[in-house]
Amino acid sequence: MGWMQRAVWIIEDVLRHHEQELQTIDLQIEAEKKRLEDDLCNIRARAYPRGIRYDVPRVQSSPSPDDRLAKIADDIQRRSDRANRIIKELEARRSVIEYIYDLIFDLDSQARCVLLTLYYPAHTYREAADLLGVDTSTIWRRKQMAIEALARKLPTWIMDAYK
Repeated sequence: MGWMQRAVWIIEDVLRHHEQELQTIDLQIEAEKKRLEDDLCNIRARAYPRGIRYDVPRVQSSPSPDDRLAKIADDIQRRSDRANRIIKELEARRSVIEYIYDLIFDLDSQARCVLLTLYYPAHTYREAADLLGVDTSTIWRRKQMAIEALARKLPTWIMDAYK
């Protein structure tokens, strides 16, 4: 797939799924924050010494408290880093969607109207044609031209971020 075809595919994908994807991203971020909070609570709970049974007549030794705390601190850092990486990737995806939406407003008025009518909120070609007072084939042609114009403006960081 060539650069232009890939850019057009990215734009069409974002336009078709932006509403659901933004909602999903927000839910995923909240879920990851909740999982992080729960996991950190469980990791911190390991810092407290376990109950000691005194019903057995023997000397019980315990591991070095410094080693245990160091391991717990490492576990906390590792889990936090993982959550931050996941959230950063989700926020990058959100920024791609928002950037493409902003690019739409840099288009000429006909292209902007067609894309906003078709995708914000979603309408069929017939509905968009009726709303804009033009033929369905005109909507299709203007949409294609608008998406190609967006693709030419698409920066490389979006191409790299979109997988």
